[in-house]
Amino acid sequence: PRVGITISHYGATGPSWISRNYGYKQQRVDDVFQMLDEANYDVYAVIEPQTELLGELPALLRSLRLQDKLVDVSDPQALGQLDAVFAFSPVNLHPNVLASLKEAISKGMGLVTVRDFATVTPGYDDDGVAAITGIRNGRHAWKGRTGRHCFVIGEHPILGDVPVGTRIEISHAEGGWTTDGAIEGGQSLIGAPNEFPETYSTMYVRNLGAGRIVRFQWAELNNPDVPFGQFGIYLRSINWAAKRDVATVW
Repeated sequence: PRVGITISHYGATGPSWISRNYGYKQQRVDDVFQMLDEANYDVYAVIEPQTELLGELPALLRSLRLQDKLVDVSDPQALGQLDAVFAFSPVNLHPNVLASLKEAISKGMGLVTVRDFATVTPGYDDDGVAAITGIRNGRHAWKGRTGRHCFVIGEHPILGDVPVGTRIEISHAEGGWTTDGAIEGGQSLIGAPNEFPETYSTMYVRNLGAGRIVRFQWAELNNPDVPFGQFGIYLRSINWAAKRDVATVW
């Protein structure tokens, strides 16, 4: 399968809630690329238009051997050539990028996100963000970087034989949560961590038109206690979002 990873110049250098820019390390690009490359996916860099020559991005693309495998995230037709996109913490997304993602997903492209999704810009409560996440009337939940536990609350092919009620330890969770608990067109698979509102969903899936979305609202790429090994749950999610058998090894 052709899988893109978001590498956002706007996310690295744009608006920030901390005293500095988030930088590319916030997006865990090296780790995500290694995960997908070792799993034998055909990997592409999904970037904003005309950013491939800006700042640190050219060197980063060369280090990943992706300088000639670029996909314009603002072009839904280009995105539509991918089976799925994996996005780790894209904190800033332009409105035209959100519209492009929505169109591509609606036509069948899959999306898997971890951590934030446009939380800073245009904001977790923005209508364009909600059109993809399915979370309306969202609020930001932040409990700091401490250990949390949560429980599997739904059955789904991604989770295979993992039984409902399984306790999972995670580093911590953050992101938007809905005041009424509703995720439009979605199903929560892992419920709220301890000390979080019951409406919070740590992992959920939803459909958007012909496309499939998987969202993980925890903070770290690697949570050792999560089922299927270090990154297995992400690979199963990508396969499901790409409409492949979840357990296939490429």
